[in-house]
Amino acid sequence: MESIDHAARNNNVVTRARMTRADAQNCFLAGYSEINVKTTTPSGKVRDIAQLKWQPALRYKQKKV
Repeated sequence: MESIDHAARNNNVVTRARMTRADAQNCFLAGYSEINVKTTTPSGKVRDIAQLKWQPALRYKQKKV
């Protein structure tokens, strides 16, 4: 969560402790690249990162080189 907030702030999006659903979505869209999850599955299907829950997102997260 902190990494998404940090990336969103770097993209000039205001983050707050309490946000509306729309504010949270804007923050996510500005900072989702920080999650570093592949957008395709091993079988080649497109993965919608916004629909992932936290546990799969952590499981699919790639380590930075």
